Amino acid sequence: MKQSKKNKQPTNVDIAAADERASAADTDAAEKKTKWFRRPLVRKLGYLFISLLIATTLWGYVLMSENPDRMKHVSDVPLKFEGGSEADLRSRGFVVLGESQNLLPDVTVTVKTKLNDLPSFGNSAGGEIVSASVSLQGINAPGEYECDVIASTTIGTVYSVEPRTVKITVDELVTRTIPITCAVTGDLPAGYWNGDVQLAATSIDITGPRSSISNIVRANCVLNLDGRTESVNEAFELTLIDSSGQIAAASSIVGTLPSVIVRMDIKPQYDIVLQTLIETTGRDDNYEASYTVKPSVLSIVASQDVIDKIKLALESVDRTTIYVDPIDISDMQPGETRLFERSVLGLPSNIQLLTENNFTVSVQLEEATISRTFSDIELSRIVGEDHTRFIYNYDSRSCSVIISGKSGFVNSLSAEDLLLTLNVSGCSEGTHTLVPTLELANHSDLLSDAKIQCDVGTIICVISKVPGA
Repeated sequence: MKQSKKNKQPTNVDIAAADERASAADTDAAEKKTKWFRRPLVRKLGYLFISLLIATTLWGYVLMSENPDRMKHVSDVPLKFEGGSEADLRSRGFVVLGESQNLLPDVTVTVKTKLNDLPSFGNSAGGEIVSASVSLQGINAPGEYECDVIASTTIGTVYSVEPRTVKITVDELVTRTIPITCAVTGDLPAGYWNGDVQLAATSIDITGPRSSISNIVRANCVLNLDGRTESVNEAFELTLIDSSGQIAAASSIVGTLPSVIVRMDIKPQYDIVLQTLIETTGRDDNYEASYTVKPSVLSIVASQDVIDKIKLALESVDRTTIYVDPIDISDMQPGETRLFERSVLGLPSNIQLLTENNFTVSVQLEEATISRTFSDIELSRIVGEDHTRFIYNYDSRSCSVIISGKSGFVNSLSAEDLLLTLNVSGCSEGTHTLVPTLELANHSDLLSDAKIQCDVGTIICVISKVPGA
């Protein structure tokens, strides 16, 4: 029979371990009940932050108390000529070549100042705190100079400046008088006229470096007429022109280039064709006169309402032309050409003539071109008949003849001068409409003259075969 186990008795080690576990459990429970800011880690971090704050405060206090020196680099400080030095240089008859903004670069100035003053500089030159200039004193001749850059500051002292010097070129200051010109471009709308350009000033004085302005020959402005219908009275900017016709820079001179007042009349224009009346008192219709008027057009300039009235007056008499003084040719001989000086009468006083009111009329008197009809002119002969084969029947052995040409020649002809020949050669059986050939007795060569025209009537010829042929 087995013996029953006896209860095991706890040792000292077991009791100690149990006590530690109980103590740890009590500690954890106590920490959970403790507030977060009373925990040891948080306290350590808090002490560290407070220490840093106190150290920073003490350091700032020391700096404020000591106010040590500091270096401030001020960049992009504009460089200028010393006040009044440019004017003083010009008074001595010299000038700096080029524009100051291109010659004088921005500089960097290092300022030695107290710590407390650093905020006054901000992020730039601090307004009027730091400045830099170049003096032109002591320059009394043209040439190239290397000038020191002088920096100043209202806070602290200047420690350094970069760059320390700049190069400039000095030339003689001279004054020249050049003419003013005006270039006219573009075109006015149709029906408008423009007068000549009138300039309020014909020349200007320019002052500048001798090397720059010696090649400048004139000052020019441009007037564009495109779309203009009103007179011009405006100020136009001038441009400098050199000897090669190119535009010179305005910086070539000292000061600014003035403008010029340009005036030009612009008005409506009306062109009227001229004619004349030819008086032929005592002459018959066998003569005619031709003429030309030079100039053939009367060009007028006036306000639009005046031109409208002239147009209305011409339309009222169903005309678009006006007449110069009549011309009497009663004493002219045929073939003669004579020149007459004439003018237009009755023109309104409120118009402007683009030409003088004097016109040359060239009149030429010639024989009139007439047509004359000769009726029933008998055939002088018939050629080409073949009576062995054909029988010829004519509706008439006469026809009318119309001759056109100069009146003297046409009127000198008689019926006896007209010779008609009918040619039936080559005509076969049938009905034929034939035109006789005309000849002029004693004037055969005149028919080839383009100024002589003849119109001969027709004759109908019926051809039949001879019976039994």
